Amino acid sequence: MPLITVDSKIEVEGESTVTASDIISFKMNIKYDLLPEKCGPGYIHSQNYPFLKRSNWYIVIVDEQTKENVIQIDRLTTQGDSNVIKFEMKQRFGRAGKFQFHCFVMNDSFVGFDKDFSLEVDVLRDDPNRVIEEYSKEDLDAVKGPTMIQQMMTGEEEEDDESSDDNPEVLLKKLEEAGLKTPEAQKLSQMKQQQETKKSKVATELVE
Repeated sequence: MPLITVDSKIEVEGESTVTASDIISFKMNIKYDLLPEKCGPGYIHSQNYPFLKRSNWYIVIVDEQTKENVIQIDRLTTQGDSNVIKFEMKQRFGRAGKFQFHCFVMNDSFVGFDKDFSLEVDVLRDDPNRVIEEYSKEDLDAVKGPTMIQQMMTGEEEEDDESSDDNPEVLLKKLEEAGLKTPEAQKLSQMKQQQETKKSKVATELVE
């Protein structure tokens, strides 16, 4: 059974403090408690899986306050030669303060073995004792796009603007942003195009 221990760390490599301009590393290790160090989990055996399948773990990081605004989702595949699965994400916050997140670790093949825990990081505006070094291209590429703080603030603005997740357009938009395309989303897009075409036709007739 997938009995696991999860340890996590938020740090700036080589530094004892975290500042707003730093590239911050989120590191997590998922360890199978009942397996030897160089032995990973085997294949899943179940009537529901009539084929060879390895289990996967999903890591979902959300904001601590609402636990709804998703910051990161990642799938981690188990390996046959290690009882530890490693996860690392790099981000730049761009703002000082104390930030709290919540992490869910879920298995896609077993029910009841999930883990969840809180993450907290205290980000300073700057560190006067710090020797500033240039970041590598790899680190800079890892943090391209919106920062975690921008994602959190964007999520709050979206909630204010859209009023409710019961709105089907909001739900379909979120699915599309997560890379999930549905037939309903295609139908909605076609309906919008038809409405725009109809409006354009009416406007043309009025002008004539």
